Amino acid sequence: MKLTKSKLKEMIKEELNEMAFSDAQAGQNVTKAIKQYADMLGKASQQIIKGMLESVKRGEFQPLDIQAALQRNKPSQAHGYEAQFISDLWLKTRDKFRKYIPKGKLRR
Repeated sequence: MKLTKSKLKEMIKEELNEMAFSDAQAGQNVTKAIKQYADMLGKASQQIIKGMLESVKRGEFQPLDIQAALQRNKPSQAHGYEAQFISDLWLKTRDKFRKYIPKGKLRR
């Protein structure tokens, strides 16, 4: 039987889905913990977006400055995964910033 790339991926995915927890209690505990982590991450996302909007409203910088800073990302500024997270938030919410731009247009 010849394994195609898609069949191999499917087999690996099934194997990962079938991985057992060390015990039933551990499975319940980790499921609750993952939910808590996701909630914390959601709250952090909201705070980051709120901070960006408030800074732009106060005139500390323009929305395009956020985009420029994220593209330049110096190592001392943020870790790669942190910058990627903030960049993803920016892409999700950049339309909210249009009203703070003179012509209402954001560069890509």
